[in-house]
Amino acid sequence: MNLATRTAFALRSRLPQGTVAMRAASTQAFFVQAAIAKARAKAEAEKSASPKQVPVKDASKKSSSKPKQDAAKQAPAKTKWIRPKQEPESSAAKKAKAKTSTLHLIDSGDWIYRAFYALPKFLHGRNGTKTGAVMGFSSSLLALARTLGPNDRIAVAFDSGRTWRNTAEPFYKSGRKRPEAIVSQFPQCRELAAAFLGAQHCLSVKGMEADDIIAELASSCTDCDQVVIHTRDQDFYQLVSEMIIVKNKVKSEFIHYGPSEVEEKFGISPNQLLDYWALTGQSADAIKGVEGIGPGTARKLITAVGTLNDIWDARNRKLVECTVGSRLADRMLTDENRSLVDLGKTLMKLPVDPDRLPGSWTPPPSETLAFKGLQKEGRQHLLKLGFKSQEKTYAKALLA
Repeated sequence: MNLATRTAFALRSRLPQGTVAMRAASTQAFFVQAAIAKARAKAEAEKSASPKQVPVKDASKKSSSKPKQDAAKQAPAKTKWIRPKQEPESSAAKKAKAKTSTLHLIDSGDWIYRAFYALPKFLHGRNGTKTGAVMGFSSSLLALARTLGPNDRIAVAFDSGRTWRNTAEPFYKSGRKRPEAIVSQFPQCRELAAAFLGAQHCLSVKGMEADDIIAELASSCTDCDQVVIHTRDQDFYQLVSEMIIVKNKVKSEFIHYGPSEVEEKFGISPNQLLDYWALTGQSADAIKGVEGIGPGTARKLITAVGTLNDIWDARNRKLVECTVGSRLADRMLTDENRSLVDLGKTLMKLPVDPDRLPGSWTPPPSETLAFKGLQKEGRQHLLKLGFKSQEKTYAKALLA
């Protein structure tokens, strides 16, 4: 008795005879039996469609006296990866590598601000002074110093109050407000940098910004293979070249900006950025641009027409109108706007024109900025601030 029949009898035994339920049970059993028969037929059809594969013996193997050796010869050889041997560096290559030197220039203001907003505000020393920015600044400085080579140079630039830019434009950087908690930590950061590296590596000039000092050092360095500016300030992108790069830390990753990276970011070359910023303005420094000119329009003008002199040249009026439209060209090409963009370009230019430098200041030779290792005074300074964990790291760096 198959499954369908058994199911039908079970259902009939539970129901009274002559009822509608018994008829439904019989109908259900019929459909179950039909489904089972259909499944069996399908399985038999598939089984008959795929014949059994009978293994065929290779006659060549019987005739061979050494079947194992012949099979090994016929089988493809397995590829094995072998680590290539590294050729030892030649003495000339070692000497060339030893002679390479990099000048590292640190924008102290950017590092201190970044540390201040990254670390908790409640960190303080034994005397109650805030030390969050000092701790972050010292950590970054120690991490960089531990990667320097014997021929590398390093300098940390600090601001020194009002500059010639404030005289030329009273509203320059008027929107920036420094919290009191960070202002008190600037002198501590300078003392710590001097204790780490030596006083000759900490530079500040009255009447000059740290940006000006870094730009002068970067442009005057001729005996270095590369100059690396450590900052997030985009003003330094105008200095970028094959020799000068900007190194910016975003979270835990470092981004290097060379000529190709700057062009990818802004759509123009580094030497066109001054004209670009003069047209758009810079809100961070309270430098006004031309009203109605945004990044996209400024990029179109510089790409299609050229420099500021070309844009305001009467002979290129038709080209400017075709690029931005006649209405915007009429509002833009005025003497007032021309004076505005010239002032903005002067304020943002790096390095500064020599006649604007205070006194007869000249950048120090790069030999005086040679890194001679971390100073022992740095440990005492860290202990004085209460940074015991950093003091241990510093001690290990001294022994390395």
